[in-house]
Amino acid sequence: MSDSYFYETYDTPLGNVTMIASEEAILTVHLGEGVPQGCIHEENRILFQAIEEFNQYCAGQRETFDVPCSPMGSEEEQKVLSFVKKSIPYARLSTYETIGAKLGMSPEHVEGILSSNSCPILIPCHRVIRANGKLGTYVAESSLKKKLITFERTRNLEILEEGLE
Repeated sequence: MSDSYFYETYDTPLGNVTMIASEEAILTVHLGEGVPQGCIHEENRILFQAIEEFNQYCAGQRETFDVPCSPMGSEEEQKVLSFVKKSIPYARLSTYETIGAKLGMSPEHVEGILSSNSCPILIPCHRVIRANGKLGTYVAESSLKKKLITFERTRNLEILEEGLE
């Protein structure tokens, strides 16, 4: 196992995305541009796969991500992130309340965990809303969460290309 971390920033219909990866998995997806400290600016096979899958998703050609993803977080946070990744299909929504009930956590705790998801989109926390229909928090701008939900439901590529509010 290598101790090297690699990053790549590239332009997507959602704006710039910076991904950090080890040799084994994506560790972080940052919605924006950045130069992560201690990382090598070099694409590796994991970054290549993630970028390819991300581009397919943005083109409406992919519903799930196969690239290995290893987000940061405690065991409890990993449990919530894993549940979201495996349990909420493309273009469907769940609620913090539903997830909390299934995992024995309060909705507020689930929302807090998902609002710090280090691998957004790859782990689709944008598909989780409040029981009252409000979006709730998101790791990026709430307008992006709304845009992703709408895009998945319509596959209208123009939605991704519109500027954020």
